[in-house]
Amino acid sequence: MTLKNNTKIYHPLQNKYFIIFISFISVFFFYILSYTLYSVHVPDSAVINRDYFNTNSKIISAHFPRNLNFSGELVPQNDKSIVESLEKEFTDNVLWRTHSSVYLRRIKRWFPVIEPILKKNGIPDDFKYLAIIESNLTNSVSPQNAVGFWQFIESTAINYGLIINDEVDERYHVVKATEAACKYFKEAYEHFHNWTLAAASYNLGIGGIEKKIRKQKPANYYDLILNTETARYVYRVLAIKIVIQNPEKYGFVPFKKVGLPHIPTLKIKVDSTIKNLDNYCYHLGYNPEVLRIFNPWIKDNSLTINNNTYTLTLPQLKYAREDFRELKYELLHTNTENDSLLTLQPEIPISDSLAPADSLVADPEIFPVLHQVTEGETILTIAEKFGVSEAELRYWNNLDAKAEPVANSELIIYPPVNNTQNPEEKK
Repeated sequence: MTLKNNTKIYHPLQNKYFIIFISFISVFFFYILSYTLYSVHVPDSAVINRDYFNTNSKIISAHFPRNLNFSGELVPQNDKSIVESLEKEFTDNVLWRTHSSVYLRRIKRWFPVIEPILKKNGIPDDFKYLAIIESNLTNSVSPQNAVGFWQFIESTAINYGLIINDEVDERYHVVKATEAACKYFKEAYEHFHNWTLAAASYNLGIGGIEKKIRKQKPANYYDLILNTETARYVYRVLAIKIVIQNPEKYGFVPFKKVGLPHIPTLKIKVDSTIKNLDNYCYHLGYNPEVLRIFNPWIKDNSLTINNNTYTLTLPQLKYAREDFRELKYELLHTNTENDSLLTLQPEIPISDSLAPADSLVADPEIFPVLHQVTEGETILTIAEKFGVSEAELRYWNNLDAKAEPVANSELIIYPPVNNTQNPEEKK
C-alpha cells in the first residue's frame, strides 16, 4: 500500500517476526486445548486402568538354577539342546502371562489339597506340577475324553480304582483322582526306578517309554528321541516349577496374595442310599447347586450305596449363605446373570416346643450320617441308637413334635463326637 506522498505502509502479516510470534501463540493454545479436551472427555475408568499396566515391563532372559532338578534328579545343563528346550518352554510360560496368571491363582486353593496326598503316598512333591500341565487345575475334558485334574480316560480310571457309573464319575473327584494318579506314579517308578521317566510316562504311557528305551538303549529322558508332546512334557513341568517357586522374580504378583480364597468346608459321610439328592440338600439347608459345585463327580440326583461309601464336601452353611455369589464365581470362573439359581433354601424352621436353635446347630467338625428308617423304628429308638435327643432329631429333619418317620425315609443325624461311627457298624 502506498500513500500519495509515496510513503509505504506495511501490513502486519508482511512482518516475518510478527508471523513467527502468531505461529508460536497458535501452537501453544492448540496444545492447551488438546490437553483440556483429553482430560475432560477420557472416562475415569480409562484413567484408573492405567494403574494396571506395568510401565516397567522387561523382557526376562532365561536364567536357571544350577541345581535345577525334578524330584531330586538333576537336569543336565551341559548340553545345549537340553538348555534350548528348557529355554523355549520357560519363555512360553513366562511371556504367556495370561495363561500363567490363571494357574498361579488356582494353586493357592488346590496345591494344599494335592500336596498331602502325594506325601502320604511317597510321591515327590514335584509331581503336583503335572496337574497344571494336564488340566490347568480344572476338571476339564479333553478331545480324547480324558477327564478331570489328572486327565484319566475311563478304562485307566477304573483300572486305578475310580468309580464310574450312571450316578458318579470319580475322575472329577480331586482327592480320589489324585490318589489314583499316585498309584500310577508308584507303578511307573517300579518300572523305571527314575522319577523323570515316570513323569514322562504319564504322557506316553509306561509301555510307550519302555518301547523307546528298548529301541534306543539310553534309559534317560533327556537322551531319548520322543514324539513332540512327550519330548516337551518334562521341560514344561520344569518351566512351571521355576516360575511358581519364585513368581516375583519373573514379574508375577506372588500367588499367596492373589490366589483363590480358602473355603471352609465340612465333610458328610454317606453310607446309605440317597434317593433324592435335591431333597437331601433341602434338609441340610443348601441349594442343590451348591452340592454340584463342590461335588462335581455326582452325575445324577441319587447315590446308591452297595459295598462302598461316599463323602460329600459342602461349604460351611454360613459361608454358603452369605457369599454364594462370590463363591460361585470363584469356583466356576464364570459370571452369571441368573439370580434365581443363587437363591438358597431358607433356614429350617424350629418348633416352639423344641430347644433353642443355638443348642441344636451341628458342629461343622462333626460328620453327619444319613439313616434309612426301617419298619418299626421310632424317633425315640433312633435317637437312643445314635445317642442324640429326640428334639435334635426332629429339628435336623424338620419333623413336628408328634410326627414319626415313615419306613424307608431318610433322616439326617449328627452323632456326638465320641459316637460318629454308625452304631450298626460297631457290631
